Amino acid sequence: MFGSFFLLFLISTLLGIFGGLACSYFLKLLRIFRLNRVQEISLIIFFAFMTYSITELIGYSPIIALLFCGIFMSQYAFYNISFQAREEASIVTKLMSNIAEGFVFAYLGLTSVSISTSLSLSFIILILIFLLVGRFITIYGLSFMLT
Repeated sequence: MFGSFFLLFLISTLLGIFGGLACSYFLKLLRIFRLNRVQEISLIIFFAFMTYSITELIGYSPIIALLFCGIFMSQYAFYNISFQAREEASIVTKLMSNIAEGFVFAYLGLTSVSISTSLSLSFIILILIFLLVGRFITIYGLSFMLT
């Protein structure tokens, strides 16, 4: 089981790194064509989506691949785009993360209510505590690890 997990993690990581570096190299090559900021941001989103899709297609973890793709894009691809595209890419990613977060919490809330046959206050409080603790660990733990 450990070997299977290690293989899944390793291949997903390598695919994510490849996707991030490919995007960076592609944007560096296209610098001579003077793309506008919408095209630059579209290419970044395209490469992230393709990394996710290819990893999902071959049966590995797309979340891990997307994490490492994003790390490498922020380190290398971010500096191969224009200043306006950098500003707008930051805004677009913050907007998309807020929308995705809203969907996750809405889905989790609807699922937790639909699972239980009756609503009990202790169950709702317990789920809220688990959500808050998990969110705290995830946000501050990952922020500490990435800085």
